[in-house]
Order: sequence, then structure tokens, then C-alpha cells
Amino acid sequence: MADYRKLLRTAREGTEASDLSVEALAAIVRGPGRRPAWPTWVGGGALLAAAVALFVLWPAARVDRTLNHAGGLALGPRVQVIADGEGHADGSVDNLELSWFSGTLGVEVEPNRGVRLSVQTPEGSVRVVGTGFAVTRDALGTAVSVRHGKVAVACTRGGSHTLEAGGSALCLPTTAPGALARVLALRESVTPSALQAELDAALALPAATGPVSAELRALRAGALLSAGNEAAALAEAEATLALPDVTRADELHRLAARLRVRAGDCAGALPHLRALEAAGTLGEDTLSLADCSR
Repeated sequence: MADYRKLLRTAREGTEASDLSVEALAAIVRGPGRRPAWPTWVGGGALLAAAVALFVLWPAARVDRTLNHAGGLALGPRVQVIADGEGHADGSVDNLELSWFSGTLGVEVEPNRGVRLSVQTPEGSVRVVGTGFAVTRDALGTAVSVRHGKVAVACTRGGSHTLEAGGSALCLPTTAPGALARVLALRESVTPSALQAELDAALALPAATGPVSAELRALRAGALLSAGNEAAALAEAEATLALPDVTRADELHRLAARLRVRAGDCAGALPHLRALEAAGTLGEDTLSLADCSR
């Protein structure tokens, strides 16, 4: 009877990816371009013999690996990844679940070998059988792009997608804090109307309460002002200032004070101006306070 421990040790010593496999996965992470030929799954006669014996004698070899470095890694004989971020691999060599938390993960699954593999993020899941693809999770959500083959993407927020070579999909954040991070990442690069739509969608999510809700509403007041809707911006600013967990209070008081002064409403502007004075942040609005205090 074969010595399982010796077989496992021999196989484990051969789990570092070859230069060719690393280059193939690096091409996935880099994006479109000519795909390097994926190497035949070889690693020397001793490794091949050990792998064959191992899978005959122990077909459900377990995988339990932390993925937290930039580089190539073999997860059994038919799956290789490049992990540039934080994640974890769990399951068996023929039925893997990768949990991905942040950064970019490149995956290559040898096709037609019966390997079942999924990648789970807080925003969705990707299921494949024989393909090359990349998953990036950041403040914008979970982005999936396919280099070759086909994947099924199920977004918790945003529906399901079947992607083929060259296809991509984005699963949006599913919580209010996650949506707030997305808004902050997009704030300087989208139009005020697009930002307002993101904010409205975020405020409709579960757990959009407390400081998260106050921050989203403060940002919404600014987006409304940038879009030229002064009346709505004023109403949103003053309603947000009434919240117990208000954030950006100085910004909101300044916005409300200036809109009130512009409308000739010194009585409405004074509470905001005096709040700024008390906070020591009156600055350029000192003259407005003097004028409205007469």
C-alpha cells in the first residue's frame, strides 16, 4: 500500500506555478491581448507519478489555502491562480470555492476535467468549468472579466450574467456602507446627476441609517447643488442637519447659509452662520453674518 504522507509531500513540493503558467495568468490580469498558450500540466516525472497515484488513492484531496500575495499558485493539478489581494481557497482539488475579499484574482481552470470552481465575493458569485477569467473587488464593487471560455455571474444586486470571451460584468455593493465607499470613489469622476442616482440607490439599501445615512444625505445635498437644484439642495441640507448623527455639519451649514442669503432670507441664514461662528469656521461668510445681524 502506498505511503499517503510521502505522496502528499511530493505533490505539495510541486505546487509552485511554472514560469509559463504565471505568464498566462498575468496576461489575464493585464487584460485583452494575445493569450499565451496554457502549458501542459507537467512538473517532472516524479511529480506526475505522485499526482496520478495521489488522485487514484485519494481523489478528494483537501485544499485550504490563504490567498494573500502577488504571484502564481497551483490549487491542485488543474487550477492555477494569481492572487494580488486578499482571499481564501477551500474545498477539494475537484470542487473549489474561492472567497475573494479585495484586489485582483486571476484564475485558470483546465477545461473538460470535471473541476467545479466558484469565486464568492460579498457582491456576487462566479461559477466556471474550464476557463480563464479575472475578478477584481474594490470600492466600486466586484468586476468580472473573461479571457476565454464561459462563466456564469450571479450578482446579489444587478442580476445574473453569462459571460464569454471578452465579456465583463460589475456586481454593485449590497450594503449601505459599501455603496457609500462606491460613491466616494466615483464622486470626482461622474456627473452630478449620475452621482445623485448612485446616492438615491445607496439610501434605499438596508442599513442606510445612522452616520452612513447622514453622510449619504450630506453628499446628496452637494450633488443637488452641483446639478443646479438649489431649492432641493437647501431642503436636503437642513433636513440632514436635523439628524442626530449628522456628518459634514460645517459644509451643510455653509451651503444652507449661502443659499438663504442669496434668497434674501437673513432670518433663515442666521442660525447657520452662528453655527459656523461657534465652530470657528465662519471664514469668508463673516460679512454675511455682519450684514444679517444688523
